[in-house]
Amino acid sequence: MLLTVLVLVAAAGGWYVYNARKKREAEKAKQLQEIKQMATEDVVRLGEDVARLEIDLSRVDDATREDYSRAMDSYDQAKAQLDTIQEPDQVRQVTSALEDGRYYMSATRARMNGDPVPARRGPCFFNPQHGPSAEDVTWAPPGAPRSVTACAACAQAVRTGGQPDVRMVEVDGERRPYYDAGPAYSPYAGGYFGMNMMMGMFTGMMMGSMMGSMMGGGMMDAGGDMGGDAGGDFDGGGDFGDFGGFDF
Repeated sequence: MLLTVLVLVAAAGGWYVYNARKKREAEKAKQLQEIKQMATEDVVRLGEDVARLEIDLSRVDDATREDYSRAMDSYDQAKAQLDTIQEPDQVRQVTSALEDGRYYMSATRARMNGDPVPARRGPCFFNPQHGPSAEDVTWAPPGAPRSVTACAACAQAVRTGGQPDVRMVEVDGERRPYYDAGPAYSPYAGGYFGMNMMMGMFTGMMMGSMMGSMMGGGMMDAGGDMGGDAGGDFDGGGDFGDFGGFDF
């Protein structure tokens, strides 16, 4: 009888371990598919931007030709790395190349128009597809207001009380901002902004949402002590305060 019980317990334990492993593998495959789709959309968008720019390399100066060549190289690199993604974390390499490509595209356009070449800044926080940010704006996500990088259009929307053009993703059938989609999406954003910052931001977003839901906004508001402790500043140079247990 005891032997039978031990066999049944061992079989049940083995089934539990096997089932848990299969669930983890299925969840990982789902996340990989979703993240890879996001990166694919970004690669396509940069490719369309490159294709729209009509440029005769034989008629531009060396600096313009170099910036455009760098943009093309970054696009090719992102496209090539996209085909090799096997793990969700590898998407960082794709979005990092895309961040380079978008900057060099903006530099190329500036040179062609006779404008000053823009300083290297992080992408628009609300939607990295918008390319390099133009300024920092104070934005109030769940938790506390903070300074984030924004393109000109999103910055104007924030200042006027409008809704920025936020990069949305589908999570379990629900459309959510990419920065509020959970830690699984942090590698995607990490390639654009740096992993330390985005892990902190993702954790802070989730904590802010949970605390706001539990407390009804009555005990933790933008001006409260808890919000003040949580709120780090996101400036153009990528320096952040302490937030959610991460430095960013």
